[in-house]
Amino acid sequence: MKRSTWATEHVLLLLMSGGFFIHLISASRYLSDDSSRVGDVVTRPVDAALFLLMAYCAVGLNARYRAFAHTYDMRSPQRRIGYWAITAYVTVSLPGHVVFLATGDTGFFDAFPWWFSQVILAVYALIVAYVLTLRRLPDHAPVLAAATKISAAAAPGEWSARESRLASGRK
Repeated sequence: MKRSTWATEHVLLLLMSGGFFIHLISASRYLSDDSSRVGDVVTRPVDAALFLLMAYCAVGLNARYRAFAHTYDMRSPQRRIGYWAITAYVTVSLPGHVVFLATGDTGFFDAFPWWFSQVILAVYALIVAYVLTLRRLPDHAPVLAAATKISAAAAPGEWSARESRLASGRK
């Protein structure tokens, strides 16, 4: 039986979509009139919604790593590094949003240069691609991953013949 990931991967897609549109609006405003203030784009209700998604993702990603590793193929170092980079980004972003929600001060956001929104759009697209390319493991994969080493002869992402037999319950 798979452990629950608390559907954090799905909530992460909502968070990245919301953040993408905020930064898209900010970048578009800057390019159209050469100025963009975060306070013009991010209001407290908008940021509160994003903050709730962000807090949920930060808790879920930090607390449920083992569940992710038992649910999705996290065997490659790139997948694990990507997972922890996303987790760090979401978690480190929380304090700035707390300050904004508590005080209304956009100083945290205003500290970033105007081109940050353009760069972060690509980062959000990569995070979405990461989530969309997660591969679910077969039901017996946690036992399989613990009991065997992944065959070096198998192409990346493919199961060896022994692993396939073990995953299907055959000896």
